[in-house]
Amino acid sequence: MLFALICTDKPNHLEVRLKARPDHLAYLQTITVKGAGPFLDDAGNPNGSLVIIEAKDKLVSLYENRLIELVKAARAGNKASAREAYDLLNRMRSINPDYVRPELKEEMRQLGINHIIVTLKNNSQAFIPTSVVDELMTNDFARNNGDWNRYYLSSVEGLEPDFS
Repeated sequence: MLFALICTDKPNHLEVRLKARPDHLAYLQTITVKGAGPFLDDAGNPNGSLVIIEAKDKLVSLYENRLIELVKAARAGNKASAREAYDLLNRMRSINPDYVRPELKEEMRQLGINHIIVTLKNNSQAFIPTSVVDELMTNDFARNNGDWNRYYLSSVEGLEPDFS
């Protein structure tokens, strides 16, 4: 992924710029620069820079730090963190197609799901056939509120519901 860094010097900071230039150039040697050049003032002195870099690996590394925090929180029971980690894994893959973590992605998907037990109660005097209840529950509820909710009519062994 290419990024354009547009840098503008503070007024009257040419000396500061020239003093920092060797360190600046040394740093540019550590990243993938696709193009760079100065902006010039009316007198022809540099007063800013445009640097175009490719930073997919560095960006993925930055995201990796955030991912570690999110996974820790998700494993401690924070569903929002699990969902954010899942989305971040997708984003990281879009930046660098070689970045594949299917087991972690599936774990975050599972940890982010809300398990909801639905109780259907007939308060009317009318008879409601069992087939109507079955039809209600076979509806694809997951599409009604994203991909993070699963609905059940009764408790599922080994599954702690989030809502009932």
